[in-house]
Amino acid sequence: GNGLVAAAPRDGYLTVMRVADGSTVWERDLRGESLARVWMEGGAVVFADADMKRAHILGRSDGRLISRILLRQPDPEHERVTLVLSDGMLYGPDRLAGSESVAAFDVSNGERKWRVEVGKPIVSLFEPKSGYLGVGLLGGDAKILNERSGEVVLERSDPSVRAVTAGVMWAGTLILRSTALRGPKQSIELAAFDIATGTEEWRRKDVTALSSGEEGLEVISGVIPAIIEKSKTEPNAKQQGATRIAAIATLIDVRTGADAGTPTELAGSGQGVSHNGDMVLWPGILTVGSMKGIQAMRVELTALPERGF
Repeated sequence: GNGLVAAAPRDGYLTVMRVADGSTVWERDLRGESLARVWMEGGAVVFADADMKRAHILGRSDGRLISRILLRQPDPEHERVTLVLSDGMLYGPDRLAGSESVAAFDVSNGERKWRVEVGKPIVSLFEPKSGYLGVGLLGGDAKILNERSGEVVLERSDPSVRAVTAGVMWAGTLILRSTALRGPKQSIELAAFDIATGTEEWRRKDVTALSSGEEGLEVISGVIPAIIEKSKTEPNAKQQGATRIAAIATLIDVRTGADAGTPTELAGSGQGVSHNGDMVLWPGILTVGSMKGIQAMRVELTALPERGF
């Protein structure tokens, strides 16, 4: 950000460098502190350990320590909840005496601004829209908070799934990404709810992968890039009408939940070539990564206007 990159090019040190020429602005000895993730937010550089329990806020210009924040993750049996940084604030889980909560900290000084109890174990934190913080809970519940005040402005429950892992608000609709259990297998589900009424608008149970970015779920020009699986029956010389599972790249229309355009089967699908979940939607091109290469497909998108909250 701002012509700088924060990274750990050598073990035990955090370095801020200029993108233009790679020169060092400052380097800080971490003095044994673990660094697994690093962010740049406002005038600060923030780094956290792999357990997301210890976060350090450093001044972006000089690397001085501004604050050290200790966070209490949910029950150890659950996965670690990734922290969210947005608009000068750091958000993380804060479990205190068995009470599941979310806390917000000002990255300019490390001061805690608010703490909100959410009632159930937290599975994920996400930013569904600028100015809002999403909290995905075990049991299929989701809460949307005002980032500045912590006020709960929206609650939705989807009891048919195991946990909410991401979400986005777009054009009056809340789209939630969740994990569901079908027998021993854990799968992805997408469901859309009308923000005003809570009515379920559509649901997709055939999704196997979505964009692997930090957001976990993104809407671009009114569509969600996704990989789905479909059974295909085709002639086979040894076994007439053999059935195989095909991996297909598609764009899901957020208004209807239907495929936008023509879904495209990935090269090598059903032949031992597996996609790795990497997807990027560029202007006119959808790229999908597999274990053997990158496949690019031409797409035509018409930008859809949002209709507010």
